[in-house]
Amino acid sequence: MDLTRRHARRTCALGRMLTAVAIALGGRAGARLADALGMNTGRDSLLRQRAAHRSGRRHRRADLPHHSGPVEGTVNKIKMIKRQMHGRANLDLLRIRVLHAA
Repeated sequence: MDLTRRHARRTCALGRMLTAVAIALGGRAGARLADALGMNTGRDSLLRQRAAHRSGRRHRRADLPHHSGPVEGTVNKIKMIKRQMHGRANLDLLRIRVLHAA
């Protein structure tokens, strides 16, 4: 199915429609048309989409060889532990909790 890519913020069909609006109008006029059609986007996003289309880049983040998913997961885990320890945390106890959670 051609619904979404992994970690996508919009569906593939919506991306194609926004690209068509960006190519046709771009900027502020394109953003007003997209808003009237119920597609929430900004003028800068449309201009970036048009520039990406013209340069041949389809999906900017998909072309990168790395992503920050594992790092974000670790940061979220540490934040959760810190929230659970609120009021009784010192650095030694926090370090023990983080190491045992890993």
